[in-house]
Amino acid sequence: MQKAFLFVSTNVEVAPEDDSELQQVVQSIVRRALVVETPDLVGAAVMIGNTIITSLFLVRNFTMVNIRFGDGDRIQALITARDEQNNIAKLREATLAGTHGKLRTEPHKVSGDRLKIAKLRDIGSPLLTTNTASGKPVVSVAGMSYVTHLCERKEEMWRIDHGSPRGIMGSGVWNDSGEFLGLSIGQKIPSPFEQSHFEDLGNLADPVQKLPRVYALPAEAVLDFAERAT
Repeated sequence: MQKAFLFVSTNVEVAPEDDSELQQVVQSIVRRALVVETPDLVGAAVMIGNTIITSLFLVRNFTMVNIRFGDGDRIQALITARDEQNNIAKLREATLAGTHGKLRTEPHKVSGDRLKIAKLRDIGSPLLTTNTASGKPVVSVAGMSYVTHLCERKEEMWRIDHGSPRGIMGSGVWNDSGEFLGLSIGQKIPSPFEQSHFEDLGNLADPVQKLPRVYALPAEAVLDFAERAT
């Protein structure tokens, strides 16, 4: 049985003031974010050192995908390790030739502060995540929902959508201090009860209730996989 957490995803972009502490947090998150493109979906990935981790649901049907770095390089990457239990995967650059026509001598590696991890927060706490639907990482506002456990015998209860949310699947989840909380796996499909409840409420439903709930794997499990798969 695996621990996971749900967060509420929004399309509200974080727009901090220049030279603010929040701007430094946003820049740090963007430096670690990648765009992942498959023939079916656009998603994201996180760089942990020089290790690239993403959602297995995003890349499950492929051996190679396209990735785009913050500096504009767009190259192919191989899926080199899969964790079927936690639904995450490791990618490795297939070539060191970037799109700028220059050969690089080593893979991309995140520069800056060492990755810090944080404990899961209380329901309603503000979170940050990246959305790559536009073709580049954009930091957006999210909110903590609740901690849960995933196990095969209860799969019909946790109900993961393997194809959404577009642009967020595989993204990192951070607190507002820039500490790593986990990696998004896939969107929760509303249960028949939840769906009927929204339909009954109609326009009276709280807009927040209708926002996508996304499953994420906690940071400790993501880092453990990154170390084992290196």
